[in-house]
Order: sequence, then C-alpha cells, then structure tokens
Amino acid sequence: MTQGRPSDYTPEIAAKFCLAVATSLLSIEHICASDDDFPDEKTIFTWMHQNPSFRKEYLVAKETQGVNFAEHILHTAAENACTSDDVARVNLIFRVGQWHYSKLAPKLFGEERILNMPKFKKCKTAAERIDVLCEYVADGKIATQDIGAVSNVILAGVRVEEQEELKKRLQSLEDKLQGVA
Repeated sequence: MTQGRPSDYTPEIAAKFCLAVATSLLSIEHICASDDDFPDEKTIFTWMHQNPSFRKEYLVAKETQGVNFAEHILHTAAENACTSDDVARVNLIFRVGQWHYSKLAPKLFGEERILNMPKFKKCKTAAERIDVLCEYVADGKIATQDIGAVSNVILAGVRVEEQEELKKRLQSLEDKLQGVA
C-alpha cells in the first residue's frame, strides 16, 4: 500500500514548509505539489487554523516572501523593462504583489507603516495628515505609488462635505508629482 501525503502536524514538516514559502515566490498549492513530504493545501490551512504557532511561523515566512518578491520585481524591472509594454506589465505585477503583501504583512508593506510614522500620529485632522503626506512625499519618505492608498485611509473618516476640498488637494499633489501642474 502506498503512503499518501502527510496530514499530521510535525514541527519538522512545518519548518520545512515555511522555509519553502519564505524562499520561493510560489503559492501554497504549488509549494505543496513540489514536494511529496508536504501535505496538501487543505491540510496546511487546517494546521493554520488549529495551530497558532504554525500560523505565526507561516506569516513570518510570508513576510520574508514579500521581501523576496519586492527584490525580484526590482531585478526584473531593471533587467527586462525595455518597452512601455514591459514597464506596464512589471508595474501591474508590482501593484498586484504590493496589494497582496500589504494584506498579509500590513506593518511591512501596507499603509499602516506610513500612518504610524511620527508626524502622522500627531495629526488631529485629515487636512493636517494631507500636509504631512505632501511633506513626506517631497522628502522621499513615501513613494508616490502609496499616495492613493494612504489618501483613502485619510479620507475614510471624513464627512462628505469636507472630502471634496481634501480630494482637490490630493489631486493637486498627484498632478504635481506627475508633472501635470
């Protein structure tokens, strides 16, 4: 009788699996399929649900995978972006990855890292936050591609009548950065 994939949690298999996650850009499905010593995808999700230490280890591995992804995208962009179509493709891949990893590791890749910067924490109004956003962008502390996500968070708690003026200020900032103004 042939033995199937493992289903019982062991620290050794968990550590090997998390190392595979951290050092590759593959999904859980593909990592599980890559090695007969790994359980199937459903078992991995069961382990995450039932075992808090494995879930924590997995999330650390995903953060590491996010850093590897960012480095991979930078390398790919530098080596292969020859035409505007290539640049658009790399930009799309980067933005999808950025969104994905911002949900998995918001302190590292999400707008939380920006909103927790010292000057943002001191702001009492959305207008003050926009002023700080402009300052941080001008100083190079915030990448221009982060403006949209941070703006959405800034505007989230603002009354509708106040949002229009703030949106105009944010649009002016984006236009200035893109050379439109």
